[in-house]
Amino acid sequence: MKKVKLSHQYSIAYTLAFVVVLLVVNFVFYRSLEQSHQNQQQKLCDLIISSFTPGIEYGLSYGNTTDLESTLFPLRNNPEIAFVRVLDNQGTVVSQVDNRGLVGISQDIELKTVDRDIVQKLGSSFQSNFPSQLLESAENDHRRLGQLQIASTPYKYSRAYDGVLHLLLNLGVIIPLALFWVYLRIRQTHQSKIVNKLVDQLNNSESYKEFRENLKTSEGSKLLNAVEQQVIKTQNLRHKLNILKTEVQKARLDANTELHEFIGFITQQNFNSSINNLMMFYEVIKQPVDQTRQLVWSRDLLSQTVVELSTLAKEKNTLIQESFSGNRMSYQVHLDDKSFKQMLRLLIQQLIYICENETLNIHFDLRQDYQDTANLRVSFSSESKVFLQALKEQSLFQFKEKLPVTAHSNNIQLISAKHILKKFGGEYLYFSDEIRLEMPLNTVNQAEKKSQPERIRPLGLSLNVLVYDSDPIDKMVLIGYLTKLGIDVDKATTKQVVLQKLRHDSYNAILVNSEFIQDDPSFSFTNFLEELQHLDNQPHIIIVSHDLSVAESEAFNQLESAQFITKPVDPKKLGETLTNL
Repeated sequence: MKKVKLSHQYSIAYTLAFVVVLLVVNFVFYRSLEQSHQNQQQKLCDLIISSFTPGIEYGLSYGNTTDLESTLFPLRNNPEIAFVRVLDNQGTVVSQVDNRGLVGISQDIELKTVDRDIVQKLGSSFQSNFPSQLLESAENDHRRLGQLQIASTPYKYSRAYDGVLHLLLNLGVIIPLALFWVYLRIRQTHQSKIVNKLVDQLNNSESYKEFRENLKTSEGSKLLNAVEQQVIKTQNLRHKLNILKTEVQKARLDANTELHEFIGFITQQNFNSSINNLMMFYEVIKQPVDQTRQLVWSRDLLSQTVVELSTLAKEKNTLIQESFSGNRMSYQVHLDDKSFKQMLRLLIQQLIYICENETLNIHFDLRQDYQDTANLRVSFSSESKVFLQALKEQSLFQFKEKLPVTAHSNNIQLISAKHILKKFGGEYLYFSDEIRLEMPLNTVNQAEKKSQPERIRPLGLSLNVLVYDSDPIDKMVLIGYLTKLGIDVDKATTKQVVLQKLRHDSYNAILVNSEFIQDDPSFSFTNFLEELQHLDNQPHIIIVSHDLSVAESEAFNQLESAQFITKPVDPKKLGETLTNL
């Protein structure tokens, strides 16, 4: 396809603008005059109705056509009135004045009319001789004598329509615009001549001739080759950047300018340090989602992603506390698990860096929306000062040129995670103490269980137990079972709280998960055993865990008369264990 010169493009654009302006001016001017003419015609029709109604009423009352014609005679050959008709109650034309031939209006053209009913009015002396009921009956039955129709002359057929005035208006618009266009063409031609003259002078200059002769030497050839290679390298980089921008445009139809700004920002940084991030960002926005969808268990997928980052969390001394809720959390979901897991990994990985030496709370909630559609909400909260500052500045997922490149601002991993979230149709929300991701998911409906669970009955024992579980959901379930069994329950939020409660209160048993018997920087299991030996009333230890190997571990064997219960907890087995204490 042949390309149009830039000057020709300007000419076409100016011509279109010129035509549009001319049409708009003519339309506004015509509508203004037409409206003024209609107002004058309406006043004329009102004057005719008020002046001619008595005579028309008299003629219709006695059926005298001659009186009607003499009444309408002054309107003949009036160019402002197209026609006037008098109709009886049956719609028959009794008398009329037609001036359409005078102003050149065809009989086929339908005109807008002003209709007014002719009503008979009784005199006061006549009314006094009849009872009021008869007058009301007569007024209701014989009040209307006929109708008066008036059609005024339209504006384009009237004397007010002046073609010369419209011609002067068009000339007043066309001449200034045409003169301005001639001025622009002269300026453009003058600038073109200057540029061509400069090019000719450069091509014919002595210095350029000498430089061109020097290029014929071996050193000149090396210089040309080096310049050529550099030009090719620059063109390749520009080509990749153009492809990247094109992929961004295809990936997000809403033309998210923030992505383009971020690309421009990182390309201004050191090339060697930003190329890896740039290529990772390129792969993220290039890859589609929902093309390789699979059925996966929602809770397993979420838990597995968190577990895979546990090593990094230990290195950064970040305690991750995840919890689950929702009536669809135990269902299978239909989604692109690879892209979803990548999004979650990028997000949690950077939040671990942000919440270093602090606790990161992650809550997953999957609830039914409509039929098999559910909403997944992932909430992140922490007491980390850096995290709270990022919430205040709202800089986790936004590009802000004034802020530096850190873990919580201008972070390409977080922006990449946000981009994948957008592809899934999700959104992110800032709150005062947390940030939440929301996205729709399709769940697979499960067959409902027909059998009713066995009812939990109280044991009738007077026991006081302490419960600790790092999983809030499992802890709530365990406390619920113990309450139904009639056991007095106290709970501890951390391992240190367990020690404090043992020093001040007496318990028959302690129910903890397997994480309790593992050492960490703030808790020593060996010290716990030593303090346990000094207690007057030593409680029974019950380990509640998914991991069956805990029952064979060395730490478990160090606990005297310790019991083990597997998760998910069986209320019947729990009751038997407490009864045998």
